[in-house]
Amino acid sequence: GYDYTRRLPIEIKKGSGWFSITHGFAGYLLQRAAETRKMLRLGMFTDEHFVQTILWNSPYRENRFILEPPMANCEANMRYIDWQRGEPYVLTSEDFETLVASPMLFARKFDENKDMEIIRLLSRYCGEEK
Repeated sequence: GYDYTRRLPIEIKKGSGWFSITHGFAGYLLQRAAETRKMLRLGMFTDEHFVQTILWNSPYRENRFILEPPMANCEANMRYIDWQRGEPYVLTSEDFETLVASPMLFARKFDENKDMEIIRLLSRYCGEEK
């Protein structure tokens, strides 16, 4: 098939579809909405390509978090995800101590129908619920 990358004068990158970015880079992305639409319209860019490609080809490139082994992508993205017990495992109130002891900023996966108590515990812990 046709190599669409020849039409773009940029280096293509790939990474996690889940990411955390700075306010400055978010503004930079928004300023490039037309470029992003073009990349997506070509059909070769997914959520795992377009942000990473724009970042790599931007002045923000040097500010990226560099993944050091043995960190997994979810750890590099500051997400606590238990892939050992599920796809991913649904966290419960039994996991509360593990979650608050973790250096991660985010967690996945919760299900209010399975265990609403973990959501309440974390809300209280974060000061969201009195």
